[in-house]
Amino acid sequence: MRATTLDKLYFDSDEKQIKECLNTFLQDVKYSLANKKTEDALIDDILRDDTPINATLYEVYSKNLRRAVDKVFYEDNGNGLSDCLRANVTRFAAYKAYHATQQVREQIAKDGDMDRGRMVLHAFNRYQAAEYNTAVSRCRTAKQFEEFSAADNMRLFPNLRWLSSRSANPREQHMLFYNRVWAKDDPFWSQNQPGNLWNCKCDWEETADPVTDGNPETPIRHDGLEGNPAHTGEIFSDNCAYVKSCNRKKKNLVQRYAGDKFLRRETQQSLREVQGKSISLKKQNEQIDVLSDSKTISHLANDVAQSSQFLWNEMMNDLPRILSKSKLVAHEPNTKLDKKPWAVEYYYYEYSIQNHTLYFCVEYNNIVDENRQFYRLYSITSKLRESATRY
Repeated sequence: MRATTLDKLYFDSDEKQIKECLNTFLQDVKYSLANKKTEDALIDDILRDDTPINATLYEVYSKNLRRAVDKVFYEDNGNGLSDCLRANVTRFAAYKAYHATQQVREQIAKDGDMDRGRMVLHAFNRYQAAEYNTAVSRCRTAKQFEEFSAADNMRLFPNLRWLSSRSANPREQHMLFYNRVWAKDDPFWSQNQPGNLWNCKCDWEETADPVTDGNPETPIRHDGLEGNPAHTGEIFSDNCAYVKSCNRKKKNLVQRYAGDKFLRRETQQSLREVQGKSISLKKQNEQIDVLSDSKTISHLANDVAQSSQFLWNEMMNDLPRILSKSKLVAHEPNTKLDKKPWAVEYYYYEYSIQNHTLYFCVEYNNIVDENRQFYRLYSITSKLRESATRY
């Protein structure tokens, strides 16, 4: 993927669209990469070693895109959608930072000209504006569609009307949808929504007006913006340029490096907030206090890092709430008492979020010499062990 291939997709290579996009972006975000001193320090850092992803780029890209989610979901919506969206944009930021890092090196390697590296960073700065604005738009779409789908709203306003764009330079693609009405449960909305074009500023509204005749059915969306984010839990799909242009080897590299270098550290930071504290869980007919200690942090951070699970990492920010919504589904005795004589039994708590299911393992400990018994949060996994017995 070349550093300028996204200008056509994001802005139609139109300078007016670029300016409009940047103005909207800079109203919300103080962009720390847009000065020469920072650029030069970044380039020096990138050239100094051969790490696949520059940490500063990753942190800035992910922080700004997470801010886009937080602008819309300033309160948790209760079903995990906002966690999924934050995890999605964070993963997107890792792939973007990988491409930016590699292209700075490649361009400067041609003849040693630092300006080539600066041009790459300038391009990715432009892209960040389009990506932020689009993330805000698609977050609003996801939140609104959930509200539109509530039972009372479905009864009072069974349909949706597509409204015209607020942009000073609207694209033509969505114009054939303007002022048309579809039923809320029409499959049309699974692939078409305001925000499924980069920088789209279309809108929609609930209505009891009848469905219009002759509505188009063909999906009109840009690569990387497929699906309804309220259903998929994704702002950006894997059909986006940053992911699609990576072969399997590069994808594995990005996932492993991001998991080991970024997700491990972020998980550790999040879990330190609950270190030494107990979390109350239900175990059949009794309440138990589950300890989160240094071993918990080490085990869970390792689980997140090795699996490169951006969603698991996101959930660690609110672990007590996540665990309170989990359900005890299985247990098994410790069969390795020679190695861990203090561990008596393991209990598995299931938690589902959007289309994902995971299991928290709680270890019951009995330290005979100290006459002490306690439960410890032990690990996290995407699959229940075959040796576990379901209740």
